[in-house]
Amino acid sequence: MRGLRHPATERLANRVILSAARLLGVAAGTHLGTFRGRDGGYEDLKAQLDRAELLASIAWRVVGILQARLRKLPDRHRPHYSPAARFEILEIRSLLGWNQSRTAEQFLVSDNTIGNWEHDQSPESRTVGSLARPIPPVTRLSDVTRHLIHMMARFGFGGAEMIASHLALAGFRIAEKTVRNIKRERVVDPAVASPPLGPRRPNPVRADFVNHVWMMDVTEFKTLFGANTLYFAAVFDAFSRLPLAGVTFEAKPGGASMARLLKHAAARFGRPRYLITDLGGEFIAGVFKKTVAQLGVRLRYASADNIHATARLERFWKTLKEISRVRQIPPLTLHDLENRVSLALAYYAFHRPHTALGNRTPAMAFLGASGPETSRLPRGRRGEPAEVAPFQVAFLTPDRGGFPVLAAQAA
Repeated sequence: MRGLRHPATERLANRVILSAARLLGVAAGTHLGTFRGRDGGYEDLKAQLDRAELLASIAWRVVGILQARLRKLPDRHRPHYSPAARFEILEIRSLLGWNQSRTAEQFLVSDNTIGNWEHDQSPESRTVGSLARPIPPVTRLSDVTRHLIHMMARFGFGGAEMIASHLALAGFRIAEKTVRNIKRERVVDPAVASPPLGPRRPNPVRADFVNHVWMMDVTEFKTLFGANTLYFAAVFDAFSRLPLAGVTFEAKPGGASMARLLKHAAARFGRPRYLITDLGGEFIAGVFKKTVAQLGVRLRYASADNIHATARLERFWKTLKEISRVRQIPPLTLHDLENRVSLALAYYAFHRPHTALGNRTPAMAFLGASGPETSRLPRGRRGEPAEVAPFQVAFLTPDRGGFPVLAAQAA
């Protein structure tokens, strides 16, 4: 067979190897699953131990692959570790008892680099700044406690009660509720922390009036069991927070579809002065840029590292998915998605007040309508007859499955 090498044969052999690896994973999962639910806890613990050993071996293999890739880069061209990542490396070295050589080998740095990081943490150090520091920086005893609790939770000490018990055994008394609250605090992972933002544009685009700035984007909706992915594209007015036009797709739309959607919105509501999109393939396509130029609109792109340019649109996507409850109850088909999104859009545009718009709905802000005059609610005094509430709770759907609104009480 060595003399009969052929690309198609090699690809077939590679596919066989990948299929065998998949079957091996299924067999391992089936083997470990047979131990669950048996009488006694030994079999279950043995299954958990086997699974942990398998995942540990795979994790070390992943580390080896990443190290082999980074070793191809010269030392001076490798990205630097952030101060928080350096501090976590020192934590891992102290926890596992590694020496400087072992630590430097695992994280692809020199022995002297690890020594410099540790020397920087010495109280006698007189360097300016800090090479390694945790996130958030430790400035008080409470910060030290929080950092210790997060590290204990990360390394598997157990729940809030168990962590409090460990600290009590070490002579540090802390309430279980306090540990639970500290664990809920958000901690930025230094390995995936976003890079610092660049300098602010001297003349950033602002939405000061209707049709000043439009935004366009495409979002995804997973169907039941994740069997399929549906897409929804929208044109969004940044000043009023009003979605002007939207279309659903069974496949990811291209530049021609986005161009048609933009022309439809411009024909109904007029042309904007600026249009902001991301760097998706549908928005950098030639047909889309040509349509934008024909409309006389200035096109600007939001960089992948800066979400401030499209923050209002991203917030709209999050609100739309929350009120349509697509995460709790995924749509079944494209028709089901269209029905649910249309109801959610009607509720968002005409019935849901927006704090940044002065408690007006997006439709009111787009049309320039002012909010209704407000008056104080009647307080009621002892002995006075109870008044009938002027409003009642109604729903946009007959099954009362969401979208509550206040409707005038029937006489």
